Amino acid sequence: MPGRPDLLFIPVSGPVGAGEYVRCLTIAQASKQRWPAARIRFVINRNAPYAESVPFETHRIDCSPTLAGAALNEILSSDPPNLAIFDNAGRYSHLRHAHKLGIRIVYISSRPKQRWRAFRPRALRLLDQHWIGFPKFIDGGLGPWERVKLQLVGNVEIVFLQTVFPESLTPGREGLRQRLEISDENYVLFVPGGGGKKPGSGPQAPQIFTEVADRVSASTGVTCLVVSGPNYRETHPDNPRIKIVPTVSSTEMIDLIHDAHLLVINGGTTLVHGLAHEKVCITVPLAHDQRRRIKRCKRRELVVAAQLNTDDLCRSIISILDDSDRYLAIQRRVNALEVTNGASRAVEALERLVRDPR
Repeated sequence: MPGRPDLLFIPVSGPVGAGEYVRCLTIAQASKQRWPAARIRFVINRNAPYAESVPFETHRIDCSPTLAGAALNEILSSDPPNLAIFDNAGRYSHLRHAHKLGIRIVYISSRPKQRWRAFRPRALRLLDQHWIGFPKFIDGGLGPWERVKLQLVGNVEIVFLQTVFPESLTPGREGLRQRLEISDENYVLFVPGGGGKKPGSGPQAPQIFTEVADRVSASTGVTCLVVSGPNYRETHPDNPRIKIVPTVSSTEMIDLIHDAHLLVINGGTTLVHGLAHEKVCITVPLAHDQRRRIKRCKRRELVVAAQLNTDDLCRSIISILDDSDRYLAIQRRVNALEVTNGASRAVEALERLVRDPR
């Protein structure tokens, strides 16, 4: 394995949401830089919008890996990797099957339920490493019962990633700004993301974010950039200070976050990416697990929390744009967090397993 690691990434995946996939993709790309000869594969739900664009060998299945049952076990059995990285995905039966095959197992949790499952003794006995995907101020450090379980089971390494994203480089940012025709402008970046309501369940986040961008731009004159997502097809008012981008790559998203004056985002991975880039964020919960993250950030006055409706979002954005003292106070608190990119920590953790094959 040291000469040619074989890594299989298994992120939870479906028609909406891409946070786990982007995290795994970033770690996979960093792993490829560390081990150019490495074989890297993904297991992806064929209904995910990125299923056809994964830049690595891909096993496409008909549902999320957690629901795949025997299909995922068949992939593991037919061509066993050295290392399997489950990101909020998989069941105990999948972990047990991988363990029986001699596969080293990494489990990434970024939700309370998945973290709890990974700390159950029967799961801990199968894991080599458990990576916790968000910073301690959001997900919490190791609790007393977690420490007790680790002492009883042993041999499981805990790694706090904080967050994971591709690095932003100046030439890429400059080229992207020119392409979007925002070369010399401050802008507010709107990223509703892929989670939240399902199609047909009422006004969607991209629609509301776009309407808010139009009103904010008309009121303040600021340029607004909306990453609407590939499924958003609605028209919007003809406003030269609004830029609508259906989709961007994970690197381009980080480039846009890096240069934004203000972020209007959900409470998923983009939230922590914004904090890592020392940005002031207006946050909207679009999924159940996001409410908890936003609440913890709000308690420390790190973000401005808003609801998914046009009036509340407009008020929140315009008030922070008009109040430079409040903006700077939030920015100082965010700067003090020192949230860092965990991509290198992830590769270093994998390397410890690569050097110590089972």
